[in-house]
Amino acid sequence: MNIRTTIALLVITFVVTLGYLFWNRSQPTTTSSGSAAQTTSTAQSAKKEESRRVAPQLADQVPIKSVKVQLRDAPPMSFERMAEKNASGGQRWQMIAPVQTAANDRLINDLILAVKGLEYREKLSPGQAGAPSLEQAGLATEPRLQAQLTADDGTVVEFLLGEALLGTPGSYYAQMASDPQHLLVVEHGFDILLTAQPGQYRERNLFAVNPSQVVELEVQQRVGERVDSYRMVRADQGWQITAPFPARANSNKIEQLVSAASRLWARDWVEDQSANLADFGLEQPYLQIRLVSEIPATSSPAILPATSQPASGPTLLRTEQVVMLAERSPLGDNDQVYVRRAGEQQVGTMNRREMEQFVPKMAEWRDLDLVLSQPRLAQRITVVRGSDKLALEQRDGQWYFSGGEQAADRAAVEELLMATDGLQAINFADPAEEAAWEQQPPEAAAIVTLQGTGSPAEEVLQIGDFTEQVEKRLRWVRAASTSVYAKVRADQLQVFFQPADYFQNRQILQFEARQLQKMEFNRLIPAIGQRQEFTLERDAAGVWQMTTPTKLSIEQLKISKLVDALSNWRARIGLGADEVAALNLAQPDITLQLTVAGMLTVTGEQLKEGSTPDEPLTPQEADARHYTIELFEQDQRVVVRLAEQGGVFEVDPVLVEQLQAELVNDKIFNYQPKQVVEVSITDADRTTSLQRDGQRWRYSVDRDIPLDSAKVDTFVSQLNNLVISRFVSYATVASADYGLDQPVRRVVIRLEDGTSQELLISSQAVADGSVQYYAQQISSGRVIIISESTLKNCQIRLERFEPDYPSVAPAASPGSMGN
Repeated sequence: MNIRTTIALLVITFVVTLGYLFWNRSQPTTTSSGSAAQTTSTAQSAKKEESRRVAPQLADQVPIKSVKVQLRDAPPMSFERMAEKNASGGQRWQMIAPVQTAANDRLINDLILAVKGLEYREKLSPGQAGAPSLEQAGLATEPRLQAQLTADDGTVVEFLLGEALLGTPGSYYAQMASDPQHLLVVEHGFDILLTAQPGQYRERNLFAVNPSQVVELEVQQRVGERVDSYRMVRADQGWQITAPFPARANSNKIEQLVSAASRLWARDWVEDQSANLADFGLEQPYLQIRLVSEIPATSSPAILPATSQPASGPTLLRTEQVVMLAERSPLGDNDQVYVRRAGEQQVGTMNRREMEQFVPKMAEWRDLDLVLSQPRLAQRITVVRGSDKLALEQRDGQWYFSGGEQAADRAAVEELLMATDGLQAINFADPAEEAAWEQQPPEAAAIVTLQGTGSPAEEVLQIGDFTEQVEKRLRWVRAASTSVYAKVRADQLQVFFQPADYFQNRQILQFEARQLQKMEFNRLIPAIGQRQEFTLERDAAGVWQMTTPTKLSIEQLKISKLVDALSNWRARIGLGADEVAALNLAQPDITLQLTVAGMLTVTGEQLKEGSTPDEPLTPQEADARHYTIELFEQDQRVVVRLAEQGGVFEVDPVLVEQLQAELVNDKIFNYQPKQVVEVSITDADRTTSLQRDGQRWRYSVDRDIPLDSAKVDTFVSQLNNLVISRFVSYATVASADYGLDQPVRRVVIRLEDGTSQELLISSQAVADGSVQYYAQQISSGRVIIISESTLKNCQIRLERFEPDYPSVAPAASPGSMGN
């Protein structure tokens, strides 16, 4: 670089530095400059926003009072704002033209918001370079949408929406009537306004009510030339029927009907000014639904017209709305029916299924409960049947037969109370039936005395004869509190006709299952005519096992079911002294002694470490109770006697079957099939033995005879699954007594550990008429009984284990070929 260039660069740098210093000194501080810039930007933005608004003259805070809408190929529509708000807090509108009716608030409010908040993207002059003409923009004669909005301050704005821009979805040409010299390009979600049918600008809800404000529902049904009226009114105690007769209504059902009515809507409006309602079946409608509401006096009904008058309260207005429905359907659409609002000529259609729920069904609309009180609070119950009288009373939470100390069966009394409480009619008597039943004396009468603060209240039921004498499924009942005659299912009334014995205490045993600690059995085995004695006890872990005459494992599932059944054992019926005297109760078939531990009240501090209140209790932890139960099977009846506590009962034989069942593990053999090395079966003087040789089984006499080892494995598994029919004795007994000193068959299972399991089978059958045989397990010496099928399974037939050879087709006979 030469000296001249260097000097020139220094001069330039000096000049630039002076210029920068001079400029920086002339600027305001950073804060003030930033604020000024922000103010300028905000003002410019506001100006830009104002300049982009399509209708800036409509102030946001000034409400719109009227709207006119013209959709292409549809009649012009006019709407006026109503004084009150709609349910969502928005403006409520009514249509003035082409008919006077309620409007679709949402569409009108959406239109107003769309125009008020609309901004344009571009402003063009029609026909200028690149701009369409008014005809091309769809704004010359018939715009897609034409809306005129009039505000409360008198401002009128007319907005026209034309065609969409090609290739630009969501963009439309628009124009303000006050500025015909310009086209506007706008972007907005007008689709819902453009696709809505004219009928959708009307309110399609047939009723505009708040269900909680409805105080009366009336349904009129035309049957031929007759019109039947069904009227329900809301009262403090629920809905009441006032026509066609006074009665209690099913309040839940009526509330559902009112709610359903508030949601009824017209799918379409098919006629604006019907000159002849008969063409639609609405001159004499099939159904007419009337809702009466009590609303605040400052409000007005949404559906016009409606009759209004002051209600009982000074701040309430009583309004009435009526909808009429035809049975007639539009041609080819039987799923719809014609509908209209009272006072209006326009006709619409609605879903037939929605209409059908208002077809009167008094069996559903009427309260079918016959008892109004709460029988569960009863202190006394009296049932009278002719000259028989049953009287029960409650003392200290326990029911007794009145006038004595004989306890009544709580479950039976509960059944009687529940039948009274749940008494429901199938239907109610017509005038002819009621007149006939009034002349008949009741078959039974029940008087339930309830607990009250003053004099006791009474619920009186009269139960009559069957309503017909063929099927005898229904009886008539008259409840004094409702003063009506009703038809009631006879099985619902059966408890009122039970004898007094039915209400005797039928609870034999009652305790928690985990309280039972010990069971001592002495039972007769009919098969051998001998008695069997043994004891079962629950250990600290809650596991049951036999402890005498020997220790044996118990089938835990079976014993668990038995304990559960015993813990809440109820009889069919308690027997009186005369019945007991007629029975022979000298020698019981089963004697069962139970030890039931008392229940401890255990606090958290008293719990042993690691224990829970649900752990098994032992008699040492609390005072134990002892029960001796004797069972007798006589004349196809099972009778139970409680030795210490007293009481004789007839019981269901199902539990007796559980008491007679074999509870000890009933497997004859117990081994792992893969551990078996030899199976040997001896019949008389012949022994057949199969021996395992590695993975193969061989016949011991001739090891070359082929055997299918898989079949032998299956046989070994089947032997392991054989079960005992019954133990004759759990202890060792003299085998000669059962013909086991000369057995007909001997089965030996040898295991790889050198042990063996043996079974001797006697030729002596059990003398009970069944085909069963005595047998003995050599390891324990116990004698058992096995079935005939078990005997047959304990034999070896070599042909059973032969391999499956492929079949060979027979040779062709000479001369059979070449024909």
